Amino acid sequence: MRSSGTSAPYDRPWAVAGKFYPASASQLQTQVDRMLDVAPDVPLTGALAGIVTPHAGYVYSGGVAAAALKHLRGRSYDTVVLVGPSHYFSFDGVAVHARGSFRTPLGSVPVDEEMCAALIEASPHIDSMPDVHAPEHGLEVQLPFLQRLLTDFRIVPIVISDFSDANCSLLADALTRAVEGRNALALTTTDLAHYPGYEDATASDTAMVEAMESFDSEEVRARSDAYLSRSIRNLRTAMCGLGPVVSGIRHAQQTGATGLQSLMYANSGDVEGGQRDQVVGYVAAAFVDADREETVDAGASERPRPATVTPRAQDGDVPEDAQRAMLHVARDAMVRHVEGREPAPIDAYGFPEDVTARFADRRGVFVTLKGGGSLRGCIGVIVTGDRLADTIPRMAIAAATEDPRFPTVTAEEVPLLEVEISVLTRPRRITDLATIEVGRHGLIVQQGQKQGLLLPQVATEQAWNRRQFLAYTCLKAGLDPRAFEDPATTVETFTAQAFSEADFDERGSEE
Repeated sequence: MRSSGTSAPYDRPWAVAGKFYPASASQLQTQVDRMLDVAPDVPLTGALAGIVTPHAGYVYSGGVAAAALKHLRGRSYDTVVLVGPSHYFSFDGVAVHARGSFRTPLGSVPVDEEMCAALIEASPHIDSMPDVHAPEHGLEVQLPFLQRLLTDFRIVPIVISDFSDANCSLLADALTRAVEGRNALALTTTDLAHYPGYEDATASDTAMVEAMESFDSEEVRARSDAYLSRSIRNLRTAMCGLGPVVSGIRHAQQTGATGLQSLMYANSGDVEGGQRDQVVGYVAAAFVDADREETVDAGASERPRPATVTPRAQDGDVPEDAQRAMLHVARDAMVRHVEGREPAPIDAYGFPEDVTARFADRRGVFVTLKGGGSLRGCIGVIVTGDRLADTIPRMAIAAATEDPRFPTVTAEEVPLLEVEISVLTRPRRITDLATIEVGRHGLIVQQGQKQGLLLPQVATEQAWNRRQFLAYTCLKAGLDPRAFEDPATTVETFTAQAFSEADFDERGSEE
Protein backbone atom coordinates (compact mmCIF):
# COMPACT_ATOMS: atom_id res chain seq x y z
CA MET A 1 0.00 0.00 0.00
CA ARG A 2 1.40 3.38 -0.97
CA SER A 3 2.06 5.62 2.00
CA SER A 4 0.61 8.63 0.22
CA GLY A 5 -2.84 7.14 0.45
CA THR A 6 -2.76 6.29 4.14
CA SER A 7 -0.65 8.90 5.89
CA ALA A 8 -2.38 11.63 7.85
CA PRO A 9 -1.56 15.26 7.09
CA TYR A 10 1.66 16.25 8.83
CA ASP A 11 2.39 19.86 9.67
CA ARG A 12 6.16 19.82 9.67
CA PRO A 13 7.67 22.09 12.32
CA TRP A 14 10.83 24.01 11.54
CA ALA A 15 14.05 22.10 12.17
CA VAL A 16 16.76 24.78 11.99
CA ALA A 17 15.20 28.05 13.16
CA GLY A 18 17.61 29.61 15.63
CA LYS A 19 20.48 27.72 13.98
CA PHE A 20 20.52 28.47 10.25
CA TYR A 21 18.31 31.55 10.52
CA PRO A 22 16.67 33.57 13.33
CA ALA A 23 13.85 31.96 15.30
CA SER A 24 12.29 35.36 15.96
CA ALA A 25 9.73 36.20 13.28
CA SER A 26 10.54 39.91 13.32
CA GLN A 27 14.30 39.33 13.18
CA LEU A 28 13.87 36.78 10.40
CA GLN A 29 11.68 39.07 8.34
CA THR A 30 14.12 41.96 8.77
CA GLN A 31 17.13 39.83 7.81
CA VAL A 32 15.48 38.31 4.73
CA ASP A 33 14.23 41.69 3.50
CA ARG A 34 17.66 43.23 4.02
CA MET A 35 19.42 40.45 2.10
CA LEU A 36 16.96 40.79 -0.79
CA ASP A 37 17.43 44.55 -0.87
CA VAL A 38 21.24 44.48 -0.97
CA ALA A 39 21.65 41.48 -3.28
CA PRO A 40 23.07 42.43 -6.70
CA ASP A 41 20.59 43.17 -9.47
CA VAL A 42 21.72 40.94 -12.33
CA PRO A 43 19.41 41.19 -15.38
CA LEU A 44 18.29 37.85 -16.73
CA THR A 45 19.22 36.90 -20.28
CA GLY A 46 15.80 35.36 -20.90
CA ALA A 47 12.49 34.56 -19.25
CA LEU A 48 12.84 33.00 -15.81
CA ALA A 49 12.42 29.22 -16.01
CA GLY A 50 13.78 28.05 -12.66
CA ILE A 51 16.05 28.93 -9.74
CA VAL A 52 19.20 27.41 -8.21
CA THR A 53 20.08 28.44 -4.64
CA PRO A 54 22.43 27.40 -1.82
CA HIS A 55 21.16 26.18 1.54
CA ALA A 56 23.58 27.03 4.35
CA GLY A 57 23.06 29.29 7.34
CA TYR A 58 21.95 32.73 6.26
CA VAL A 59 25.11 34.45 7.51
CA TYR A 60 27.09 32.34 5.04
CA SER A 61 24.87 31.78 2.01
CA GLY A 62 21.78 33.93 2.51
CA GLY A 63 23.14 36.82 0.47
CA VAL A 64 23.95 34.49 -2.41
CA ALA A 65 20.51 32.88 -2.31
CA ALA A 66 18.94 36.34 -2.35
CA ALA A 67 20.65 37.15 -5.66
CA ALA A 68 18.57 34.46 -7.34
CA LEU A 69 15.41 34.63 -5.28
CA LYS A 70 14.96 38.40 -5.68
CA HIS A 71 14.00 37.66 -9.28
CA LEU A 72 10.71 36.34 -7.91
CA ARG A 73 9.62 39.88 -7.03
CA GLY A 74 6.68 40.88 -9.15
CA ARG A 75 5.91 37.26 -10.08
CA SER A 76 3.19 34.91 -8.99
CA TYR A 77 3.23 31.12 -8.79
CA ASP A 78 0.62 28.68 -7.58
CA THR A 79 3.27 26.10 -6.67
CA VAL A 80 7.01 26.09 -6.01
CA VAL A 81 8.67 22.69 -6.42
CA LEU A 82 11.65 22.40 -4.07
CA VAL A 83 14.29 19.81 -4.96
CA GLY A 84 17.31 19.20 -2.75
CA PRO A 85 19.71 16.56 -1.46
CA SER A 86 19.06 14.45 1.62
CA HIS A 87 21.65 15.23 4.30
CA TYR A 88 20.52 12.69 6.90
CA PHE A 89 19.04 9.62 5.19
CA SER A 90 20.12 7.30 2.41
CA PHE A 91 17.32 5.73 0.39
CA ASP A 92 16.32 4.62 -3.10
CA GLY A 93 14.06 6.66 -5.33
CA VAL A 94 12.51 10.04 -4.54
CA ALA A 95 11.17 11.25 -1.18
CA VAL A 96 8.16 13.58 -1.35
CA HIS A 97 6.54 15.27 1.64
CA ALA A 98 3.06 14.72 0.28
CA ARG A 99 0.62 16.24 2.77
CA GLY A 100 0.18 18.93 5.38
CA SER A 101 2.33 22.04 5.56
CA PHE A 102 5.80 23.34 6.43
CA ARG A 103 6.11 25.83 9.29
CA THR A 104 8.64 28.61 9.73
CA PRO A 105 8.59 31.46 12.26
CA LEU A 106 6.78 33.46 9.54
CA GLY A 107 3.88 31.01 9.39
CA SER A 108 2.81 27.89 7.51
CA VAL A 109 3.22 27.06 3.82
CA PRO A 110 0.78 24.41 2.58
CA VAL A 111 1.90 21.45 0.52
CA ASP A 112 0.38 21.08 -2.95
CA GLU A 113 -1.12 17.70 -2.15
CA GLU A 114 -2.63 17.27 -5.61
CA MET A 115 0.71 17.65 -7.38
CA CYS A 116 2.45 15.44 -4.83
CA ALA A 117 -0.14 12.74 -5.40
CA ALA A 118 0.41 13.03 -9.16
CA LEU A 119 4.15 12.57 -8.70
CA ILE A 120 3.68 9.53 -6.47
CA GLU A 121 1.27 7.96 -8.95
CA ALA A 122 3.77 8.55 -11.74
CA SER A 123 6.32 6.02 -10.47
CA PRO A 124 6.68 3.29 -7.83
CA HIS A 125 10.08 4.85 -7.07
CA ILE A 126 8.49 8.09 -5.83
CA ASP A 127 6.81 7.96 -2.44
CA SER A 128 5.76 10.05 0.55
CA MET A 129 8.52 9.96 3.20
CA PRO A 130 7.83 12.68 5.79
CA ASP A 131 10.39 11.22 8.20
CA VAL A 132 13.14 11.89 5.65
CA HIS A 133 12.11 15.54 5.49
CA ALA A 134 11.79 16.07 9.25
CA PRO A 135 15.42 17.11 10.01
CA GLU A 136 16.23 18.60 6.60
CA HIS A 137 17.51 22.18 6.30
CA GLY A 138 18.06 22.40 2.52
CA LEU A 139 14.44 23.10 1.60
CA GLU A 140 13.47 24.79 4.85
CA VAL A 141 15.91 27.68 4.50
CA GLN A 142 14.33 28.63 1.17
CA LEU A 143 10.88 29.12 2.70
CA PRO A 144 11.32 32.44 4.56
CA PHE A 145 12.51 34.02 1.30
CA LEU A 146 9.51 32.64 -0.55
CA GLN A 147 7.19 33.82 2.21
CA ARG A 148 8.50 37.36 1.86
CA LEU A 149 8.32 37.33 -1.95
CA LEU A 150 5.20 35.37 -2.89
CA THR A 151 1.62 35.20 -1.68
CA ASP A 152 -0.91 32.38 -1.81
CA PHE A 153 1.48 29.65 -2.98
CA ARG A 154 2.00 25.99 -2.20
CA ILE A 155 5.10 23.80 -2.24
CA VAL A 156 6.11 20.36 -3.42
CA PRO A 157 9.03 19.29 -1.19
CA ILE A 158 11.37 16.69 -2.72
CA VAL A 159 14.71 15.28 -1.56
CA ILE A 160 16.89 12.55 -3.06
CA SER A 161 20.00 10.69 -1.94
CA ASP A 162 20.36 8.46 -5.01
CA PHE A 163 22.14 10.63 -7.58
CA SER A 164 22.30 7.91 -10.23
CA ASP A 165 21.51 8.84 -13.79
CA ALA A 166 18.43 6.64 -13.74
CA ASN A 167 17.00 8.25 -10.62
CA CYS A 168 17.70 11.78 -11.85
CA SER A 169 16.03 11.05 -15.17
CA LEU A 170 13.04 9.51 -13.40
CA LEU A 171 12.61 12.61 -11.24
CA ALA A 172 13.03 15.05 -14.14
CA ASP A 173 10.50 13.19 -16.28
CA ALA A 174 7.95 12.95 -13.46
CA LEU A 175 8.33 16.66 -12.66
CA THR A 176 7.85 17.63 -16.28
CA ARG A 177 4.61 15.68 -16.49
CA ALA A 178 3.38 16.98 -13.13
CA VAL A 179 3.88 20.69 -13.89
CA GLU A 180 2.29 20.56 -17.34
CA GLY A 181 -0.50 23.12 -17.49
CA ARG A 182 0.33 24.49 -14.02
CA ASN A 183 1.73 27.83 -12.92
CA ALA A 184 4.71 26.26 -11.16
CA LEU A 185 8.36 27.13 -10.54
CA ALA A 186 11.13 24.61 -9.87
CA LEU A 187 13.72 25.60 -7.25
CA THR A 188 16.82 23.41 -7.05
CA THR A 189 19.18 23.77 -4.11
CA THR A 190 22.83 22.81 -3.76
CA ASP A 191 26.02 23.95 -2.13
CA LEU A 192 29.34 23.51 -3.89
CA ALA A 193 32.75 22.38 -2.55
CA HIS A 194 32.71 21.16 1.03
CA TYR A 195 35.66 21.82 3.32
CA PRO A 196 38.78 22.35 1.19
CA GLY A 197 40.92 25.46 1.70
CA TYR A 198 39.82 28.76 0.20
CA GLU A 199 41.90 28.58 -2.99
CA ASP A 200 41.05 24.94 -3.71
CA ALA A 201 37.36 25.65 -3.13
CA THR A 202 37.40 28.63 -5.47
CA ALA A 203 39.03 26.56 -8.23
CA SER A 204 36.63 23.64 -7.81
CA ASP A 205 33.60 25.90 -7.57
CA THR A 206 34.59 27.87 -10.66
CA ALA A 207 34.79 24.63 -12.61
CA MET A 208 31.41 23.45 -11.33
CA VAL A 209 29.71 26.76 -12.13
CA GLU A 210 31.14 26.63 -15.65
CA ALA A 211 29.77 23.11 -16.00
CA MET A 212 26.35 24.30 -14.86
CA GLU A 213 26.48 27.13 -17.39
CA SER A 214 27.17 24.58 -20.13
CA PHE A 215 23.57 23.45 -19.48
CA ASP A 216 24.80 19.88 -19.92
CA SER A 217 24.04 17.50 -17.05
CA GLU A 218 26.67 15.04 -18.23
CA GLU A 219 29.31 17.77 -18.09
CA VAL A 220 28.28 18.58 -14.52
CA ARG A 221 28.78 14.94 -13.54
CA ALA A 222 32.08 14.70 -15.37
CA ARG A 223 33.45 17.88 -13.80
CA SER A 224 32.45 16.71 -10.32
CA ASP A 225 34.13 13.34 -10.86
CA ALA A 226 37.27 15.04 -12.18
CA TYR A 227 37.71 17.24 -9.12
CA LEU A 228 36.98 14.45 -6.67
CA SER A 229 39.63 12.30 -8.39
CA ARG A 230 42.35 14.89 -7.71
CA SER A 231 42.63 14.05 -4.02
CA ILE A 232 42.29 17.69 -3.02
CA ARG A 233 42.80 18.03 0.73
CA ASN A 234 39.51 17.98 2.68
CA LEU A 235 37.37 18.05 -0.48
CA ARG A 236 34.42 15.83 0.44
CA THR A 237 32.21 16.84 -2.47
CA ALA A 238 32.35 19.31 -5.32
CA MET A 239 28.55 19.71 -5.28
CA CYS A 240 26.42 18.27 -2.48
CA GLY A 241 23.28 18.60 -4.59
CA LEU A 242 24.69 16.98 -7.72
CA GLY A 243 21.58 14.83 -8.20
CA PRO A 244 19.12 17.70 -7.77
CA VAL A 245 21.13 19.87 -10.18
CA VAL A 246 21.30 17.12 -12.80
CA SER A 247 17.56 16.56 -12.41
CA GLY A 248 16.93 20.30 -12.50
CA ILE A 249 18.86 20.78 -15.74
CA ARG A 250 17.00 17.95 -17.46
CA HIS A 251 13.63 19.19 -16.23
CA ALA A 252 14.46 22.73 -17.37
CA GLN A 253 15.44 21.47 -20.82
CA GLN A 254 12.20 19.49 -21.09
CA THR A 255 10.11 22.52 -20.17
CA GLY A 256 11.70 24.91 -22.68
CA ALA A 257 14.65 26.53 -20.92
CA THR A 258 17.57 27.35 -23.19
CA GLY A 259 20.32 27.78 -20.63
CA LEU A 260 21.51 28.43 -17.10
CA GLN A 261 22.80 31.83 -16.00
CA SER A 262 24.96 32.17 -12.88
CA LEU A 263 24.12 35.25 -10.83
CA MET A 264 26.47 35.27 -7.83
CA TYR A 265 29.21 33.17 -6.24
CA ALA A 266 30.81 33.26 -2.78
CA ASN A 267 32.05 30.84 -0.16
CA SER A 268 32.00 30.77 3.62
CA GLY A 269 35.52 32.18 3.73
CA ASP A 270 34.22 35.43 2.24
CA VAL A 271 32.11 36.12 5.34
CA GLU A 272 33.60 38.40 7.96
CA GLY A 273 35.24 36.11 10.49
CA GLY A 274 34.79 33.07 8.24
CA GLN A 275 37.48 30.38 8.36
CA ARG A 276 39.55 30.00 5.20
CA ASP A 277 41.18 26.67 5.91
CA GLN A 278 37.90 24.78 5.44
CA VAL A 279 35.17 26.44 3.40
CA VAL A 280 31.90 25.67 1.64
CA GLY A 281 30.99 27.22 -1.72
CA TYR A 282 27.70 28.74 -2.84
CA VAL A 283 26.17 29.74 -6.17
CA ALA A 284 22.96 31.48 -7.21
CA ALA A 285 21.70 30.79 -10.71
CA ALA A 286 18.62 30.92 -12.90
CA PHE A 287 17.35 28.73 -15.68
CA VAL A 288 16.34 31.03 -18.52
CA ASP A 289 14.44 30.79 -21.78
CA ALA A 290 16.04 33.16 -24.29
CA ASP A 291 13.24 32.49 -26.78
CA ARG A 292 10.46 33.68 -24.51
CA GLU A 293 9.51 37.17 -23.39
CA GLU A 294 7.81 37.94 -20.09
CA THR A 295 6.47 40.97 -18.28
CA VAL A 296 7.35 41.51 -14.65
CA ASP A 297 5.73 44.08 -12.38
CA ALA A 298 8.79 46.21 -11.64
CA GLY A 299 6.93 48.16 -8.99
CA ALA A 300 6.43 45.04 -6.90
CA SER A 301 9.95 45.36 -5.53
CA GLU A 302 8.98 48.71 -4.01
CA ARG A 303 5.96 47.37 -2.14
CA PRO A 304 6.24 45.63 1.23
CA ARG A 305 5.67 41.91 0.91
CA PRO A 306 3.72 40.23 3.70
CA ALA A 307 4.50 36.81 5.07
CA THR A 308 2.33 34.04 3.66
CA VAL A 309 0.69 33.57 7.04
CA THR A 310 0.98 36.19 9.75
CA PRO A 311 2.27 34.43 12.86
CA ARG A 312 -0.31 34.21 15.58
CA ALA A 313 0.36 36.52 18.47
CA GLN A 314 0.62 34.69 21.74
CA ASP A 315 -1.08 36.00 24.83
CA GLY A 316 1.04 38.74 26.37
CA ASP A 317 3.84 38.63 23.81
CA VAL A 318 7.16 39.90 25.13
CA PRO A 319 8.68 42.52 22.77
CA GLU A 320 12.30 42.21 21.71
CA ASP A 321 13.70 44.89 24.01
CA ALA A 322 12.12 43.12 26.98
CA GLN A 323 13.40 39.75 25.71
CA ARG A 324 16.95 41.09 25.74
CA ALA A 325 16.42 42.47 29.22
CA MET A 326 15.04 39.19 30.58
CA LEU A 327 17.92 37.21 29.11
CA HIS A 328 20.33 39.68 30.67
CA VAL A 329 18.67 39.31 34.07
CA ALA A 330 18.78 35.50 33.85
CA ARG A 331 22.46 35.44 32.95
CA ASP A 332 23.34 38.04 35.56
CA ALA A 333 21.54 35.99 38.22
CA MET A 334 23.65 32.95 37.33
CA VAL A 335 26.87 34.94 37.39
CA ARG A 336 26.03 36.47 40.75
CA HIS A 337 25.10 33.08 42.18
CA VAL A 338 28.38 31.36 41.26
CA GLU A 339 30.18 34.37 42.71
CA GLY A 340 28.27 34.01 45.97
CA ARG A 341 26.11 37.11 45.51
CA GLU A 342 22.35 37.61 45.62
CA PRO A 343 20.34 38.48 42.46
CA ALA A 344 20.05 42.21 41.79
CA PRO A 345 16.66 43.95 42.16
CA ILE A 346 15.07 44.80 38.83
CA ASP A 347 15.41 48.54 39.43
CA ALA A 348 19.20 48.19 39.62
CA TYR A 349 19.48 47.45 35.90
CA GLY A 350 18.30 50.85 34.68
CA PHE A 351 15.97 49.42 32.04
CA PRO A 352 13.52 51.83 30.38
CA GLU A 353 10.22 52.16 32.21
CA ASP A 354 8.22 50.23 29.59
CA VAL A 355 10.69 47.33 29.79
CA THR A 356 10.73 47.26 33.58
CA ALA A 357 6.91 47.16 33.51
CA ARG A 358 7.08 43.81 31.67
CA PHE A 359 8.78 42.25 34.69
CA ALA A 360 5.65 42.90 36.76
CA ASP A 361 3.71 40.21 34.84
CA ARG A 362 2.89 37.11 36.88
CA ARG A 363 3.42 34.24 34.46
CA GLY A 364 4.98 30.80 34.38
CA VAL A 365 8.61 30.69 33.23
CA PHE A 366 11.13 28.03 32.21
CA VAL A 367 14.82 28.79 31.90
CA THR A 368 16.83 26.43 29.70
CA LEU A 369 20.63 26.27 29.56
CA LYS A 370 22.49 24.75 26.62
CA GLY A 371 26.17 24.05 26.21
CA GLY A 372 27.63 23.15 22.84
CA GLY A 373 24.12 22.71 21.47
CA SER A 374 23.19 20.16 24.17
CA LEU A 375 20.85 20.58 27.10
CA ARG A 376 22.67 21.60 30.31
CA GLY A 377 19.74 22.35 32.57
CA CYS A 378 16.05 23.29 32.50
CA ILE A 379 13.87 24.31 35.43
CA GLY A 380 10.60 26.20 35.48
CA VAL A 381 7.29 26.90 37.10
CA ILE A 382 3.95 26.53 35.31
CA VAL A 383 1.73 28.83 37.35
CA THR A 384 2.95 31.37 39.88
CA GLY A 385 1.78 34.46 41.67
CA ASP A 386 5.29 35.93 41.63
CA ARG A 387 6.49 38.66 39.29
CA LEU A 388 8.79 37.81 36.37
CA ALA A 389 11.31 40.07 38.10
CA ASP A 390 11.57 37.43 40.84
CA THR A 391 10.76 34.26 38.89
CA ILE A 392 13.31 34.66 36.08
CA PRO A 393 16.42 34.96 38.29
CA ARG A 394 15.14 32.20 40.57
CA MET A 395 14.57 29.80 37.65
CA ALA A 396 17.94 30.71 36.08
CA ILE A 397 19.74 29.81 39.29
CA ALA A 398 17.65 26.63 39.64
CA ALA A 399 18.44 25.56 36.05
CA ALA A 400 22.14 25.93 36.86
CA THR A 401 22.04 24.21 40.23
CA GLU A 402 18.91 22.09 40.78
CA ASP A 403 18.28 20.06 37.62
CA PRO A 404 18.86 16.50 38.92
CA ARG A 405 20.02 15.32 35.50
CA PHE A 406 23.14 17.47 35.55
CA PRO A 407 25.92 18.53 37.92
CA THR A 408 25.90 22.10 39.19
CA VAL A 409 27.12 24.63 36.65
CA THR A 410 30.60 25.93 37.45
CA ALA A 411 31.85 29.49 37.16
CA GLU A 412 34.03 28.42 34.23
CA GLU A 413 31.01 27.06 32.35
CA VAL A 414 28.75 30.11 32.67
CA PRO A 415 30.34 32.12 29.80
CA LEU A 416 30.00 29.08 27.52
CA LEU A 417 26.30 28.49 28.13
CA GLU A 418 23.40 29.75 26.05
CA VAL A 419 20.35 30.98 27.95
CA GLU A 420 16.81 30.44 26.70
CA ILE A 421 13.65 31.70 28.41
CA SER A 422 10.11 30.43 27.83
CA VAL A 423 7.31 32.66 29.13
CA LEU A 424 4.12 30.65 29.51
CA THR A 425 0.43 31.35 29.25
CA ARG A 426 -1.93 29.78 31.79
CA PRO A 427 -2.59 26.07 31.00
CA ARG A 428 -6.00 25.15 29.59
CA ARG A 429 -7.49 21.66 29.85
CA ILE A 430 -8.59 20.11 26.55
CA THR A 431 -10.67 17.11 25.58
CA ASP A 432 -10.15 17.23 21.82
CA LEU A 433 -6.54 16.20 21.14
CA ALA A 434 -6.90 17.32 17.53
CA THR A 435 -6.75 20.92 18.75
CA ILE A 436 -3.09 20.47 19.76
CA GLU A 437 -0.86 22.42 17.38
CA VAL A 438 2.69 21.13 17.25
CA GLY A 439 5.07 24.07 17.33
CA ARG A 440 2.57 26.30 19.12
CA HIS A 441 1.35 24.36 22.13
CA GLY A 442 3.19 22.91 25.08
CA LEU A 443 1.67 19.93 26.85
CA ILE A 444 0.97 18.92 30.44
CA VAL A 445 -0.17 15.32 30.93
CA GLN A 446 -1.36 14.17 34.35
CA GLN A 447 -2.71 10.93 35.76
CA GLY A 448 -3.03 10.68 39.51
CA GLN A 449 0.17 11.97 41.08
CA LYS A 450 2.17 11.61 37.89
CA GLN A 451 2.66 14.69 35.73
CA GLY A 452 4.81 15.46 32.71
CA LEU A 453 5.40 18.72 30.88
CA LEU A 454 7.14 19.44 27.57
CA LEU A 455 7.63 22.89 26.08
CA PRO A 456 6.49 23.61 22.50
CA GLN A 457 10.05 23.94 21.20
CA VAL A 458 10.89 20.39 22.29
CA ALA A 459 8.44 18.99 19.76
CA THR A 460 9.77 21.20 16.97
CA GLU A 461 13.40 20.42 17.79
CA GLN A 462 12.65 16.69 17.70
CA ALA A 463 10.36 16.94 14.63
CA TRP A 464 7.56 15.10 16.42
CA ASN A 465 4.04 14.89 15.14
CA ARG A 466 1.06 15.29 17.50
CA ARG A 467 0.88 11.67 18.66
CA GLN A 468 4.62 11.51 19.23
CA PHE A 469 4.46 14.71 21.26
CA LEU A 470 1.69 13.27 23.42
CA ALA A 471 3.54 9.96 23.81
CA TYR A 472 6.79 11.58 24.93
CA THR A 473 4.96 13.84 27.36
CA CYS A 474 3.39 10.73 28.88
CA LEU A 475 6.83 9.13 29.15
CA LYS A 476 8.08 12.31 30.85
CA ALA A 477 5.34 11.75 33.45
CA GLY A 478 6.41 8.15 33.96
CA LEU A 479 3.31 6.85 32.22
CA ASP A 480 2.75 4.44 29.36
CA PRO A 481 3.28 6.29 26.06
CA ARG A 482 -0.36 5.70 25.14
CA ALA A 483 -1.70 6.94 28.46
CA PHE A 484 -3.09 10.04 26.75
CA GLU A 485 -5.82 7.77 25.36
CA ASP A 486 -6.90 6.81 28.91
CA PRO A 487 -9.98 8.77 30.15
CA ALA A 488 -8.24 9.01 33.54
CA THR A 489 -5.49 11.14 31.99
CA THR A 490 -5.89 14.90 31.75
CA VAL A 491 -4.19 16.88 29.01
CA GLU A 492 -3.58 20.62 29.20
CA THR A 493 -2.08 22.91 26.61
CA PHE A 494 -0.32 26.22 26.95
CA THR A 495 1.69 28.47 24.70
CA ALA A 496 5.23 29.52 25.46
CA GLN A 497 7.03 32.41 23.89
CA ALA A 498 10.61 31.17 23.73
CA PHE A 499 13.55 33.45 23.11
CA SER A 500 17.23 32.75 23.37
CA GLU A 501 20.53 34.54 23.37
CA ALA A 502 21.04 32.77 20.03
CA ASP A 503 18.12 34.77 18.61
CA PHE A 504 20.23 37.87 18.90
CA ASP A 505 23.28 36.23 17.29
CA GLU A 506 22.51 35.66 13.61
CA ARG A 507 25.45 33.37 12.80
CA GLY A 508 24.31 30.11 11.25
CA SER A 509 25.73 26.88 9.93
CA GLU A 510 27.96 26.99 6.86
CA GLU A 511 26.86 23.57 5.62
